[in-house]
Amino acid sequence: MAVIGKIRERAGLLVGIVGFSIVAFIAGDVLTSGSSFFQGGKTAVGEIGGKEVDVRDFEARVNENIEKAKLSQGKETLDQATIDQIREQTWGEIQNEMLVGKQIEKTGLVVSSDEVFDMVNGKDPHPQVKQAFTDPKTGQFSSANVMQFLKNMDSDQTGKTRAQWVNFEEYIKNERLTNKYYDMIKGGFYVTKDEAQRDYINKNKTLTLRYVQLNYNTIVDSTVKPTDAEMQKAYNENKDKYEQKEETRKVDYVIYSVTPSADDNAAAQSYINQLVDAFQKTTDDSLFVGKQL
Repeated sequence: MAVIGKIRERAGLLVGIVGFSIVAFIAGDVLTSGSSFFQGGKTAVGEIGGKEVDVRDFEARVNENIEKAKLSQGKETLDQATIDQIREQTWGEIQNEMLVGKQIEKTGLVVSSDEVFDMVNGKDPHPQVKQAFTDPKTGQFSSANVMQFLKNMDSDQTGKTRAQWVNFEEYIKNERLTNKYYDMIKGGFYVTKDEAQRDYINKNKTLTLRYVQLNYNTIVDSTVKPTDAEMQKAYNENKDKYEQKEETRKVDYVIYSVTPSADDNAAAQSYINQLVDAFQKTTDDSLFVGKQL
């Protein structure tokens, strides 16, 4: 078919035109939206408590936590799965600081240096300290080993050991502060003796009763003749039960069928029959069909 052949010959030109149209559409959208590829748009990665978090601050925090993870694990690089996990944890940290941290600050709660030392080498050290300084042979925790470690950690000339320990202390300090706040909230919930007694009675009180049921179907409707006042009273007492909370509309519409009628089919058939002879004689069927449309 001649027309189709010409289209194929100019396929490259058509692709170029379509590509230019797409680029023009995107560029127009950028210009009309008031932003620019060179000027940049919004830099917020998200919003917490009505306050936007700048993507640059977030990425800086992620990178900081990645470096801490490398330091604590003694690795030069981390796999992508670990990095993705750190990104999620970082967002959780920021959420905790902006929401819970703000409330903790209002209460004036703090964790003293004595508390931190107690978590490291007190009577009941932090679980991670216990795990790290428990003799695998005896299964006993050694506070002497903790003190020995703290005294000798600066012997690492690279400073990595001290940096790891500082990061750990910061972690357990923030954990203790958060737990203090939650414990304070839990301490604010108090069940009085009367409330406990009512709850116990409601859950354990039983009754034995007998009742008579009157089936309304046994009453003949014609024997009951309510007055206008009774009906008005019943309406006033129950009308709120049937209130429509949302506005309603009543719509009337007409449907017109778009299927061709018998006359339409006959006219179309007659038109096609008139073109049969000319179509058989044409040397360019595509062009012929195109002229009839």
